[in-house]
Amino acid sequence: MIDEMIIAKKFSQEILDKAEKLKVSIPSVPEKLDSPFFFARFLHANNGDVEKTQKKILQLFEHRKLMGYDKISDLDIFTTVDIGQDCFERFHISQLNYEVTSRNLHVFVQRMDGMDIKEILKIMPLSYVLHSYFMLQENFSRAIAHTERKTGKTSSVVCILDLKGLNLMDFMNPLSGPAQLARLVVMIWAEYFSEHLCKLLLINPPGIISVMWQVTKRLVDPNTAEKLAFLNNVEDLKKYLEVDSIPVEYGGTYRDDTGYADPPEGACKPPKKITKEEYKPQEYIWNENGLLKAPKSKSFSIKAYQTAEYSM
Repeated sequence: MIDEMIIAKKFSQEILDKAEKLKVSIPSVPEKLDSPFFFARFLHANNGDVEKTQKKILQLFEHRKLMGYDKISDLDIFTTVDIGQDCFERFHISQLNYEVTSRNLHVFVQRMDGMDIKEILKIMPLSYVLHSYFMLQENFSRAIAHTERKTGKTSSVVCILDLKGLNLMDFMNPLSGPAQLARLVVMIWAEYFSEHLCKLLLINPPGIISVMWQVTKRLVDPNTAEKLAFLNNVEDLKKYLEVDSIPVEYGGTYRDDTGYADPPEGACKPPKKITKEEYKPQEYIWNENGLLKAPKSKSFSIKAYQTAEYSM
């Protein structure tokens, strides 16, 4: 019988040796992120390229400081950082329990029911969601580091993504807000966190799986696609994860009784509903800053690390 349980990737001796040398050039890894395999994880994601890896790590450290989530607790990232709070309260997601793992892997759950990405993007800048994705990965990084320090073995995160309630048509148009958001999130994942999330298990697809694959291929790169698995049956989660890491609602035994989840058996916090007062007219930001009328708009195409200035 083939064992299909997901396990964390082991790193080659070559990557581990390079990681030791890289560690000398970046001696101050934040305590919450530091683990025996911190540098190896980033090096493997960048095919052993030391210079590129160093650049990505330093960019990540800078983002943590600039956005103010580098020294606060996991829960505070979700509830006190303005951008994080505004974003996370709209999404149907779980916490990561440091002490509950499946073969050294942490399990994160996200549900699509009860939320509408198109509407979220009408009341919130796209940049908020993207910055919040970095904050979510900070949470993943801390849990991984905790487990690797504790066990001396590699760790990672498996995400259960429940697609029930997803409007597939929102992603059919490549220019739609949800499709653009998905591509940008995947790009950030591929650039900075590809080794943090080792598998994405998609359950309850809203249609034929072959159609879902066609839509998915428009949004993700080949390397990311390899980490996805569409499951025909929720019970199939038990083929990949130990039962005590799977929420009760999905056939496992895990409950979140911290008060965060509702219900505890589902492990997720329901998203906050959008009210009509949250939809702002186009001139709202300008009015708030003392301008009675919004100036004529102008479009720019800006590449990474470039800037543009518009004078009125």
